[in-house]
Order: sequence, then C-alpha cells, then structure tokens
Amino acid sequence: MLCLNCGYNTITRQRTLPGRAAIPAQRRDASREPPWYLTPYPYVGALLVVLALLYYLGRENRQFMLAFMGIAGLYYLATHILIAVYAFRHEGITYGLVTLCIPFVAFYYVLRVCDNDTLRVLYGLAVAIFILAKMAK
Repeated sequence: MLCLNCGYNTITRQRTLPGRAAIPAQRRDASREPPWYLTPYPYVGALLVVLALLYYLGRENRQFMLAFMGIAGLYYLATHILIAVYAFRHEGITYGLVTLCIPFVAFYYVLRVCDNDTLRVLYGLAVAIFILAKMAK
C-alpha cells in the first residue's frame, strides 16, 4: 500500500514523505535559495572594484589603463559568449548564431527576449564598462 522508497500511497494516490507530508515539493524547492557565494553578484562586484581601481590608476599610468582595457575586453567577450550559449540553448541554433555574430541582436535578445535577470545584469555591466572604456581613450 505504501512504498518505503518514495512514499507513494497507492490508495490515496499521493506521495508522502516522513516529516514533509504537508509541504508540497514545489514550495520546498522555491524557498531554498543558493548561498551568496554561489551567485555571480559577489564576483561581479569584485571585478567592478578591480576595474574601478585600474581605471583610476590608469589615468596617470598607461600600463594600468592597458590592464583595464584588457580585463574589460575579456569581461565583455565572456558575457557575449554567455549570451550566445543561452540563446543556443533556449532559442535554437539560428538565433544563437545570429546572437553570436551580431552584437546588436545580442543587445535586443537580452533586453526583449531573454528572461534571465542575471544575464541582464551581466550584460548591462558589460555595456557600461564598454562605454567607460570608449571614454577613456
């Protein structure tokens, strides 16, 4: 009548687990958030601190400005690749290729099509860093 492995009751046709019978599985999973260090925000914050420091020091020293430009370029490239991978997975190969090859389509994809807030934040910061790098020249 009751499965000891999964807790399925064949009479009531419901799954019950010891100690968790009253809590639906969806609510249990939604209430549990990952720890702060598993989210991208602290690492993006650390990157912004490093870039701000390099930008400030780069106004006086050309080598720091080159380091700023290199790290900013790598961040922009990595973010653009993340957008393309996300587009490949969720929209298909055609949209993924177009997003990879045309930056304006990636901009449109992030703003209008994509529903991932983390990707929006990462791309917004990449665009802001790109504008700052253009102003630094």
